[in-house]
Amino acid sequence: MAESNDAPERITLEWSEGRRLRDFALDTSEGHAKRFNRAGVYIWVVSTPEDDSYLSYVGKATGSPTILARMRTHYLLYIGVGYSIPLPFVPQEYVVNSARKRWEVDWSSAVCVNALADEERVVELARCGFRFVDAITVHVADVERLHVKAVERQLLWDLQPRGTTGGTMTAPAPRQVDIWHKNVAWATEAMRQEFKSPLRVAP
Repeated sequence: MAESNDAPERITLEWSEGRRLRDFALDTSEGHAKRFNRAGVYIWVVSTPEDDSYLSYVGKATGSPTILARMRTHYLLYIGVGYSIPLPFVPQEYVVNSARKRWEVDWSSAVCVNALADEERVVELARCGFRFVDAITVHVADVERLHVKAVERQLLWDLQPRGTTGGTMTAPAPRQVDIWHKNVAWATEAMRQEFKSPLRVAP
């Protein structure tokens, strides 16, 4: 806990066992709903066909929507081609954002508009979305609603997810939370080299 009103609040994130995004979103069991219909933060680890893995995304659920609702929204937008899909999960011909090397919806892009106007191309992009969601492993940590936004903001800075720009360019000021972690087998040595701050593991 914080030692003074000005000190950051100490938060320990106990990360859940990883699960594919598709399986997480489509699980309709009562136990799954009870466990994840709540507030928290989550990370995505992507495994590539080249047997590489990287941290792609840091997100939050305030409780309204819940973690489970957020995962289902993400899933639907990926298979509905509304979300960005990076190389190598999408063919080069569908790359809209050359700097980020990914498909994304950009109405000023002829590549994007022409693809969305063609049923066969949309179907192919949907298949790319399926491939990508099957490459995403979700890890979740419970966080009190009061601290969710501050924790997500600090994680974006600390972990520098590749698929995100917002929150990764500047450190939170002032620092509101002091984050420690449990269950961090997902964090490979190569991944840790990309982190802005060392991953502090709680005993």
